[in-house]
Amino acid sequence: MSQSDPQIVKTLFESVATLVRETTAPEASDENYQASSFNEEKLQLYGLYKHVVGGPCTGDQLPSIFQLVGRSKYESWEACRSYTPQEAMMEYVQIVASKKDPLGQKCKELLEEFRCEMEKSTETSGKDIDDPQNDDTTKKFVSNGEIPCTKGAELEKRFLVE
Repeated sequence: MSQSDPQIVKTLFESVATLVRETTAPEASDENYQASSFNEEKLQLYGLYKHVVGGPCTGDQLPSIFQLVGRSKYESWEACRSYTPQEAMMEYVQIVASKKDPLGQKCKELLEEFRCEMEKSTETSGKDIDDPQNDDTTKKFVSNGEIPCTKGAELEKRFLVE
């Protein structure tokens, strides 16, 4: 039996978050490294992750202006307030997948598997992912056509529950 769509998204998010945690920061000597964009991206990922794991920002815990790191993290978390948890998970995955490094490539592979599972899920449920009545948050990520479904049996092992 297939997992529900939100559970598949959560599994994808957790897999990507684990990859991010296990990946070391780029070296300053790396030709593609830009400190400002790396830090902005890192803060954005932090805000999305915190929103998913800790819930939406409540607005009552703003750190002092003298706590630069804490305040920056808080503001990143607060910027994600309008996202649903599922939207935040998918945004997190999309940001990591857009990276042009080994981490981004691994994330693209996971995203491809996710897309395959979503296609498979819609086939078995009879839901059309392009149907305007289907207000599924993941629809835009599944049907964008950028990542073709090619994994097949390998996917079943990863996402199906006995």
